[in-house]
Amino acid sequence: MGASEDILSLVKYYNFMFKDKKIVIGAIIILVLVLLVIIGLTWRSKNKASVPVENPLTNTTAGKLPEPEFLSVAEKNKLNISPDLKIQALGRNASGSVTVYKIIKTDSDVILDPSKIGSISPQRTSPLK
Repeated sequence: MGASEDILSLVKYYNFMFKDKKIVIGAIIILVLVLLVIIGLTWRSKNKASVPVENPLTNTTAGKLPEPEFLSVAEKNKLNISPDLKIQALGRNASGSVTVYKIIKTDSDVILDPSKIGSISPQRTSPLK
């Protein structure tokens, strides 16, 4: 019986070692995957920061403000606006036509940073009933 007990204890020892190796190998694989994800996210954030970001509201790259753009006489005529008025173009569509504009009465009315424009709501001319 001594030999069979020795063989049984040897089998138990190898089973234990094999299970232990599975755990260690699994832990190493998980650790490698976590490190790859961290490296990938770090690399992505570094590459993303180095590329200038296009601002869809102002059609400019981040950090640079566009020069104020004013309507030409032809554009004013097309929109039936008096050519004597000073009009700032704030938005254009893909074909270049003016979609948003502002009448400039004084120099302080000129908008230098189009991203700071709030929502525009119509003025109420009569009280609600």
